[in-house]
Amino acid sequence: MELIKQQKGGCGLSIISIKRASELLGVSRSTLYYNKKEEKESNIELMEAIEQLYLRDPSAGYRRMKVLLERQRKEKINHKRVRRLMRKMGLKGITPAAKTTISGISPYKNLLKREGGKVELLGKW
Repeated sequence: MELIKQQKGGCGLSIISIKRASELLGVSRSTLYYNKKEEKESNIELMEAIEQLYLRDPSAGYRRMKVLLERQRKEKINHKRVRRLMRKMGLKGITPAAKTTISGISPYKNLLKREGGKVELLGKW
């Protein structure tokens, strides 16, 4: 794909047309014309601050990270921006696992225990 983009921006001589190249690659033509934007300098600075705070407290998610950043920088920061940047950096707040089962002795008895033989349909009720 990079080769096609280089030829597109070149002197005008092309071995293969953009339309044919997009068909061969199985992508739309607009994909070949798309140029990704660079991250803004302010976002890069914010990402560095997020990384520093994350190293100090890895349990902080985007909500607490927003509060910590606002305290540190003394300016309002949108939570959606913090969330997007953390996702881009691959950072997630570490949370404890859900405790869905408590191991040990159950306070309830098994009322349908079989006493050796067959149990008739609705026999225990």
